[in-house]
Amino acid sequence: MKTFTVAVVEDSADGRAAIKTALENYSKQKSVTFETAYYDCAEVFLSHDMSVIDILLMDIELPGNTDGFTAAKRFREANADSVLIFVTNMRKYAIKGYEVGALNYILKPINYYGFSLTLDRAIRQLDNRRSETIRIRTANGFKAVNIRNVFYIEIMKHDVMFYTTDGVITNYGTLREWELKLAPLKFVRCSSSVLINLWHVSGVSGDDVIVAGTPIRISRAKKKEFLKIVADYYGDSI
Repeated sequence: MKTFTVAVVEDSADGRAAIKTALENYSKQKSVTFETAYYDCAEVFLSHDMSVIDILLMDIELPGNTDGFTAAKRFREANADSVLIFVTNMRKYAIKGYEVGALNYILKPINYYGFSLTLDRAIRQLDNRRSETIRIRTANGFKAVNIRNVFYIEIMKHDVMFYTTDGVITNYGTLREWELKLAPLKFVRCSSSVLINLWHVSGVSGDDVIVAGTPIRISRAKKKEFLKIVADYYGDSI
């Protein structure tokens, strides 16, 4: 049975109970296990280890000095790989989810059908990233790398540089070759020299896309198309 680590940040006891019931129903129907922790404010949540979380369900309006958006930004600094879902009773806040790479938002009171569809998408993303591996030729042979561990790829003359969780891996070739190979895995160009992994996009700020905490310039020629791809990837309903 698949197991996912879930964090729920919700100040309302009724809200936490509704999410708990929805997760339990989904677990029974889809044969998955959730290891879930519940927090009633952002400050307590942010004091825990956020790197182990697969799925974060975050309320927007929270007590204290830290709202859901601020907490989500800090969370993304610690964990760029997880799925972030906002839970709110204010539809007007939804568009801001792009800034922190949210998959979707769920309106209160929770509708189980919509909730389950969003979790389906979340788990598909997590499953895909866990299973995809590429082989990168190096001077000494090759290295197998899980695709979720590649942040972005940059061409420098004839060297293709893979920026990964384990450091930089150098491959000889062209960026175009890797662009064609990795397109189904949601790697896209933000400029003529950089191919980014959409999984690690945590936001867009001006002319920069934030990839695993690193700002990378989006070229003027690519910006319109690139932003549309990012929006489509994270879902039109956000």
